[in-house]
Amino acid sequence: MRVLRRFTTAELEATGSLKRRALQEFCRVLHGARYLRLVQPRVSGRPGSYDVWQLVRDSGPVAPVRRKDGETVYDRNTGAVWNLKGERIAEAAVKAEPWHAWAREAVARLEAAARALDVADRNLAAQCQQAAAAGAAAIAGAAS
Repeated sequence: MRVLRRFTTAELEATGSLKRRALQEFCRVLHGARYLRLVQPRVSGRPGSYDVWQLVRDSGPVAPVRRKDGETVYDRNTGAVWNLKGERIAEAAVKAEPWHAWAREAVARLEAAARALDVADRNLAAQCQQAAAAGAAAIAGAAS
């Protein structure tokens, strides 16, 4: 959902491990909690017609979950609890700060790795230029 932003349950089914019925129910729940907006309803009786959904509340990398009461959704990224009318009804005691810290650490590690690769690439390019210059000098010396 986060990648596609606008999707059908058939598209989600092709990219994930859930069956269409479960995805349809999940989309309806997220729609009730105002995470999704129904952009275009399916055309009844038309084969291959699906609801088109759009992600409107992207709270982070972890998907919200429907709670056991069936009437609320817990957002594991923010710690918020939403009812199926889209109203924030509670803030869970545990904040999702560890997820944010983890994401910041992962980004920092990736940036450091990219810098190291850039330095290694420049060093390799310099070595190649030196080898080419030495080879050209050896050829020129042998020719004279």
